Amino acid sequence: MKSTGYLLAFDDADGNPKTWAMPSRILAGDGAAYWAALLEAGLVIAPGPNTWTNLALYIQSRNVAHRVRCVERVGWHEVAGHWVYVWPDCTFGPADTESVICQTEERGRNPFQKSGTLDEWWAAIGRQVSVKEIPGSLSRWRLRSRGHA
Repeated sequence: MKSTGYLLAFDDADGNPKTWAMPSRILAGDGAAYWAALLEAGLVIAPGPNTWTNLALYIQSRNVAHRVRCVERVGWHEVAGHWVYVWPDCTFGPADTESVICQTEERGRNPFQKSGTLDEWWAAIGRQVSVKEIPGSLSRWRLRSRGHA
């Protein structure tokens, strides 16, 4: 069975944009898990006896035109015949690939650091690697990053 989720976006109290690919299953039960994750991320919302219920109803009742594919782990994934590399907050892959994001129950920070450019990586490391060792023959196309915030 394929799981579903919701891509939530909001600004924290300091005006910083936040996003979270929340799995649908986290809304099961009393809602404490999703509520805690959103509060930890900086969501500011008026407290009240029906706040939890109303927020869950709002999230579940949205109709969206754009959908994304969700994966549950960092790493390489084949999507519609293309290879993409997914980090917690961005995806690298060809421009014509559908949107792919990492969806976890916990809103984690990205343990990876970006440094330099693809050309610098290719000059220092990539040329030393056989094309056969690079998944999906990444050397034939340029990676592009699609950040998720």
